[in-house]
Amino acid sequence: MRVSAGDPCRVLVVDDDPMIRQLVTALLMDAGKSVHGVENGAEALECVHREDFDLIVLDLDMPVMDGREFCRRMKELGKFAPTLILSAYQAHEAAKELGASAALDKPFDIDEFTKTALELCDISEAPAAAGTVTGTEPSA
Repeated sequence: MRVSAGDPCRVLVVDDDPMIRQLVTALLMDAGKSVHGVENGAEALECVHREDFDLIVLDLDMPVMDGREFCRRMKELGKFAPTLILSAYQAHEAAKELGASAALDKPFDIDEFTKTALELCDISEAPAAAGTVTGTEPSA
């Protein structure tokens, strides 16, 4: 969660492919976002225990802990952040199943990825979303 309105959107990138992780990180950092990358769901879960993120970019098929299990455990913790699923296998279906904010199939178009990720960051930066998009799951 941003400490003040001027802080950049904090993004957690979770992908076991180092090239994808580096590409996504570079695209988001070039857009002025604060980015932390990890290679599996277990590492991502450790990160969300320590801090809140404004956006999670998540692969589904990873060793140690996959993206689906990560989403389930994050919800059990009462944590919530907009999530962009990136996967070569049924990304859109998984996004619906997991309640993710958006999904893109791999290989993805760089411009489409950047536009989608920045829109999700903008949503989390909106004043009305403060306190509900990050930290804990919004109440119904």
